[in-house]
Amino acid sequence: MVALKSFRHSGPSFADLVPYAGLVDNGVILLKDGSLMAGWYFAGPDSESSTDAERNEVSRQINTILARLGSGWMIQVEAVRVPTSDYPDDADCHFPDPVTRAIDFERRAHFQRESGHFESRHALILTWRPLAPRRSGLARYVYSDPASRSASYAMKTLDTFRASIREIEQYLGNVVSIQRMSTREVDERGGFRV
Repeated sequence: MVALKSFRHSGPSFADLVPYAGLVDNGVILLKDGSLMAGWYFAGPDSESSTDAERNEVSRQINTILARLGSGWMIQVEAVRVPTSDYPDDADCHFPDPVTRAIDFERRAHFQRESGHFESRHALILTWRPLAPRRSGLARYVYSDPASRSASYAMKTLDTFRASIREIEQYLGNVVSIQRMSTREVDERGGFRV
């Protein structure tokens, strides 16, 4: 007889290691420790053509906005390089004279002939960890049925988080181009909706 104990995995699984508990609102994720998380895609002004003073001013404005958050907040900024083959259509290019149209035609031909073109995508993720009594109330809210939910710590906490991220989104929208990450359903390979 073979002892199976040596083949059994007793460590934590992948699901145990990831911090996500579930979606509690459109684009709002509840983490296992009771924190709430939301994110945005953003694009700032062109830093290559900006002066040092302009870059410093954008940094100052973003710092002022994020400093309003107070304690209990965590900020993550991510950058991803994704392959692209998109070049604006001829109909979208409005060059005033034949010379600039010819330059764009050459640029388009070179772009479509070559490979290895990438775009940078940037993301800002805000995570808020409420006070301890609110975290336990939020977990009870998520794991209860909708009929038994009442306006408890969980709803108050979620409302506070929504108000904070709405305010941050409004202020950041004045400084950078910003788009909220939202919940969406996609077809999985087996045909199930996730």
